[in-house]
Amino acid sequence: MNFINSLMSVGFLTGIIFIIVGLITFYFPPKKINHLYGYRTSNSMKSQKRWEVAQLNSSKLMILIGFVLFAISILLGFTKIEFHIITAIETTSLIISIAILFIYVENKIKKIH
Repeated sequence: MNFINSLMSVGFLTGIIFIIVGLITFYFPPKKINHLYGYRTSNSMKSQKRWEVAQLNSSKLMILIGFVLFAISILLGFTKIEFHIITAIETTSLIISIAILFIYVENKIKKIH
């Protein structure tokens, strides 16, 4: 895979999306609990305090995850690994990242009463 192809890969595109969404929700967090915008789970919507903690933590972690996915994609773009294997690596990284995001934020908000 060459560098140009890596710009259109799963990891690169989702990394950029995670960074953009993370920045938007960090700088323009949803003020009130809603069903449209923000980190929305049954736990995060139980109280306004949980909602605020969930928004802050999820946005920061999304930015970090975005940069990690982006970096993985760029690094893999310089390898000679076949494109389908790179796609599998990036997709696996994305799934693991989403699981980490969910587990981390849910554990943070469970501590709030």
